[in-house]
Amino acid sequence: MLASFILLCVAFLCRLALWFLGVSSTIILMLFGVYPIYLSSVSGLYFPVLIPIGIGVFLGGFCFMKLTKFLLEHFYAPTFYCIVGFTVGSIFVLLPSFSCSLDVVIGVLSCLFRLYDCFFIRKKNKGNVLRHPLTFFGWIY
Repeated sequence: MLASFILLCVAFLCRLALWFLGVSSTIILMLFGVYPIYLSSVSGLYFPVLIPIGIGVFLGGFCFMKLTKFLLEHFYAPTFYCIVGFTVGSIFVLLPSFSCSLDVVIGVLSCLFRLYDCFFIRKKNKGNVLRHPLTFFGWIY
């Protein structure tokens, strides 16, 4: 029973990996030491292991979908930029031969400045609430 609960929790966290780009669910399964069990259960269709994993993936998907909806409704711009940050950050995982040049350093510094602009400078001006992500770049006023 405890093993099924652990598998359910690990599958719940694996679903989170699908939300964060650049993080593989296989890596999470390996970190928890469940990957060989999962792999042998899938190849042999061993349902006492697959059912808790399926339930965990379903519950994780439902919970993270609700969490994402809440964050987008209440903190639209920071959530949007967080998702964009994970997408841009996954470049280093997907392209391991990608080297860090001056352009990358300038881009990262520019991104950090814009985040500072979003969270600290524009919050002082309460009449101009940042609601749309394009206002972050100054395209829509």
